[in-house]
Amino acid sequence: MSVLFEGGMRFMVVRNVSLDAAFRYRIVPTQFGNCYNLPGGNTNINIDIDNPVFYDALLRLSYHF
Repeated sequence: MSVLFEGGMRFMVVRNVSLDAAFRYRIVPTQFGNCYNLPGGNTNINIDIDNPVFYDALLRLSYHF
């Protein structure tokens, strides 16, 4: 599951062609909590990814049928 927010503007260049500019924000609410013990010692490897967040800037040229 993820959450996506997108906001932007569209400009109609001609009747069937538009130009879009947008900003997209995504968050993936997960927590993996992976912890591994190395063999032969008391050392732990902690691989914990907590809520990755992604940002995108978009520029699109679209044709409308």
